[in-house]
Amino acid sequence: MAATLVPLRSTPDLVEQVRRALQDAICDGSLAPGRRITQEERATLLAVSRQPVLQALRQLKADGFVHDVPGRGVRVAPLEPAAVLQLYQVRGALDVLAARGAAQRRAVLDSALFTRGGKAAAGRSVPA
Repeated sequence: MAATLVPLRSTPDLVEQVRRALQDAICDGSLAPGRRITQEERATLLAVSRQPVLQALRQLKADGFVHDVPGRGVRVAPLEPAAVLQLYQVRGALDVLAARGAAQRRAVLDSALFTRGGKAAAGRSVPA
C-alpha cells in the first residue's frame, strides 16, 4: 500500500522569521540606530529560543543592519548619509535598467501598482 503524500506549504524557517521581524523593526524605526540588541530580550519578545536570534543577528550583521561594538554587544547600525546617497544612486541606475527592460518587452503593468506606488511615495511609511 503506497503512502499518500500531500504538498507541503513552504513557510519561512524560524531564523528567517526572526530576521524579518528584526529587519522590519529596524526599518520602521522601532529599533533605532545605535540601540543595543540582546539575544535574550529579542528571544523573549519573539517567543523563541536564543539560537534563531543569534543566527538572524549574524545575517543582519552581514547585511549591514547591525554591528558589533566591542564590549557592548550588538547595536543597530547608524544611518550614514553618504551610504544612503550611494544606495539611492545604485537604485536609480537599477530602476532605469528595469524600466528599459519593461519597455523593450512591452510589459503590461497593473494600474493599481501605480496608485499604490504614488500613495507610498506621498506617505511616510517605510514598509509601503
